[in-house]
Amino acid sequence: MTIQMTPGTRLGRVLIALAVANVLGFSSANAATITMLPLHPSQAGSQGASRACGSDHAAGFSGAAFVDYPAIAQLQGAAGETRVRIDLSERGTLRAAAVDRSSGNPWLDKAAVAAARSLRYSPEVTNCEAVAGSYALNVQFGDPG
Repeated sequence: MTIQMTPGTRLGRVLIALAVANVLGFSSANAATITMLPLHPSQAGSQGASRACGSDHAAGFSGAAFVDYPAIAQLQGAAGETRVRIDLSERGTLRAAAVDRSSGNPWLDKAAVAAARSLRYSPEVTNCEAVAGSYALNVQFGDPG
């Protein structure tokens, strides 16, 4: 005897699982951390004389970084780190965001890319000029240890 599930039944079970997650106290707030690193070493000061403008700095993001830790991943007990490659323009505008190294869980990977797209960035300033660049956002879900 085989039991077939209709798409509506599957959806119903997913919604019940999400409701149970909320009742048990699974929370998306503060469930992940984000760090940003350059993908390539900076060329600052490597060619020619550096101007002393005092405003050279690495690229970064501002404001609170919110990462939605998917309830389905929490129910699975999923944890891990996703590295997202981001490409920024010289104005700090996000040009592209994609998974560079997967956590092994597609729900966590999708949440990491969504978080990267929701952030506001500032460009790298080298020799007093804003420059475009590629960076890695490491998004750690769950306990890193």
